[in-house]
Amino acid sequence: MSTEKKAAYSAWSNIMYSMQLHWRARPLTLICCAVSALVGVGVPFVSIYMPKIVIDNITAGVTPSEFILSVGLMALLLAALNSAKSYADLITHESVGTISILKHLQTVMHKHLNMDYEVLESPGYAKRGEKAWRAMQSNHSPASNIPRNLSQLLMNVLGFLVYGTVIVSVHPLIILLLAISAGINWLALSRARKVERDTREERSKLQGKLWYLQKVSKEPSGGKDVRLYDLGSLIRGIFQNVLGSSTDKEQKVAAGDMKAQLSDAALSLIRDGASYAFLIYLLLNGEMTLGSFVLVFAAIGAFAGWLSGILTSASELIRALSELSDIRDYLDVPIFRIPAPAMRCLPAIFFLLRLH
Repeated sequence: MSTEKKAAYSAWSNIMYSMQLHWRARPLTLICCAVSALVGVGVPFVSIYMPKIVIDNITAGVTPSEFILSVGLMALLLAALNSAKSYADLITHESVGTISILKHLQTVMHKHLNMDYEVLESPGYAKRGEKAWRAMQSNHSPASNIPRNLSQLLMNVLGFLVYGTVIVSVHPLIILLLAISAGINWLALSRARKVERDTREERSKLQGKLWYLQKVSKEPSGGKDVRLYDLGSLIRGIFQNVLGSSTDKEQKVAAGDMKAQLSDAALSLIRDGASYAFLIYLLLNGEMTLGSFVLVFAAIGAFAGWLSGILTSASELIRALSELSDIRDYLDVPIFRIPAPAMRCLPAIFFLLRLH
């Protein structure tokens, strides 16, 4: 069976693959991811809602007992949410990437122990391996943290909806301004992801060449030839050329990410400044209470963060799913290369080998 043909994995297929992998290993991890998304919205919202309750109680002239009761209940709720968030974040950050990378490494080791030498040493398999190992660099790589990425995306979407509802209650125009800025920012992020995706294969090849040169330079068998024919300067020159090319490609990816971040910062300054100016106008004209002004003022700043978070999380999730396709494509290469006639003549042997 050829190793040159690449299987297609849909985004949904990759999400289900990652979720099932973590669920089978440790269901608590996915539960904590969901809890982390919920309390990640609840904690900041309660924090910005407390000042409104304090100001509204003061302006309404409530009794001290009513004031202590209302503020005390919010403080207890905030403490409970913070405790849940601390526990959920601990499990999420410690388990998600570790479970994924260990499972993939275990699968690779098992395949290599049982794989036909012809398949193991084939150029097609080596080419897939370069991209897959790049995606499996550590337990912090995007492809190893898809449940966490989904949790972050869910948290940002929920925050967007909750805070957007608060802002819309004041004036829909503010939401329109924020949505337009989000669209512009998404274009910048899309360009950055396109550069990363288009250069991924070439960067993998360059990393493979660097690794090969490093490996060969350590082998004692070639030391005599290097000294006899004075090849040291030649090898160093080749290494520097490959390293320079690799650095240039990595700098292009980094430059795209930096431009997207600068675009986000500039748009945040414009949209937040315009929104705050509009709120001050409503307050000075008596169209908004002081408590509502404090709440919406804080909500706009946080809303911009949720909006940017959606774009960043979605972009990171797309990258993670693309890299997971490289990993699955590498892991799904058949370990046997048996011609079709032989498979028909030896069905029992082939079946036993597959079971093994």
